[in-house]
Amino acid sequence: MSDELTARQREIIERALELLVEIGARGFTMKRLAEKIGVTEAALYRHFETKNDIMLAIVRDFDERARNDLAKALPSGWRGVEAFITARVEQVAQRPALARALFTEELFVESRECAELMTNMFKRHRERMLEAFQEAKESGEIRDDISNDLLFTMVFGAVRQLVKEWARSKGAFSLDRKRDELLKAFRQTLDVKE
Repeated sequence: MSDELTARQREIIERALELLVEIGARGFTMKRLAEKIGVTEAALYRHFETKNDIMLAIVRDFDERARNDLAKALPSGWRGVEAFITARVEQVAQRPALARALFTEELFVESRECAELMTNMFKRHRERMLEAFQEAKESGEIRDDISNDLLFTMVFGAVRQLVKEWARSKGAFSLDRKRDELLKAFRQTLDVKE
């Protein structure tokens, strides 16, 4: 399958995301997806050869969007950290089903390839954040007595937990407001100089 998705394939992965959220990865089948979309299984197989191909397309689509965000000229230092966090939050806020699907461990038990893609994406995010933390320390924007690895764990872990809680609550609270509160807490904890 080509890496470039057709409009119909994008539509299928959006419906697949919804189904994954409704029934989980273990209950997800091509037959159930075809029923949800209102087509035959044969019609689905014209677009994706396997269920795993659909799951991979979901993760690749998320990864592509994340790569595009990383490729943009993010500000340096602490502003880069904030821009990265904001981009991640906006990405999941625009597609709530994506957040619920990607943060289920089930998806990665079902597909080793999906797990590898997520691991590689996580590594890229980590590298970018470590660079931004170092830049922020060197410019005197943040305190320098906390290791970059620990800073990453604090920041990325908190953002991941926030998105997970929001997804689990089905958007019961303002993700933007909670993100802003979290960033304010980080600024206070890290003595951010602006």
